[in-house]
Amino acid sequence: MNNINIKQISGFTLLELMVTIAVMVIIATVGVPAFRTTIANSNIEASANNLRNTLVAARNKAIETGSRVTVNKGDSSDWNSWKIGSGQSHSANNTVSVLGKTSSDSAITDITFTDDGSLSGETLEYQVFSLCYSGDLESIKPKAVVVSPGGLVLIKDQVQLIDLSISCPAN
Repeated sequence: MNNINIKQISGFTLLELMVTIAVMVIIATVGVPAFRTTIANSNIEASANNLRNTLVAARNKAIETGSRVTVNKGDSSDWNSWKIGSGQSHSANNTVSVLGKTSSDSAITDITFTDDGSLSGETLEYQVFSLCYSGDLESIKPKAVVVSPGGLVLIKDQVQLIDLSISCPAN
């Protein structure tokens, strides 16, 4: 006769399925905000590296050609985009805002490297670009790209000079 033993049929019970879904919801609830923070920090890091690489490329081009090379604002009125002379254009990620100021707290309009790789100009001032997150997350740390009067370009989490700091507008 055909006696089917119920214990041989395999599958999920409703209780097992509900527990699995509950565990997945808990993991997603904890993981998504941390992932958003990671992406925002990565965007700031990438924009800082992009700006630093542009400045270093301009400095190297000035040394290589023995002439002045200028990095200035791109097609906008702020530093969210920039270009080397009239050539290559670069920009920050769309969630990052870039602010530029000198050690005397005046706005940076452009940066010119001389044939020896140092900054041009009569005043020997540090140039600081603050890269700030412009979204709704609170724990995102800004970065600074600092250019010394000698032309050295560094990325910093904090600016340790007395009269310079990373300045980000309040959201």
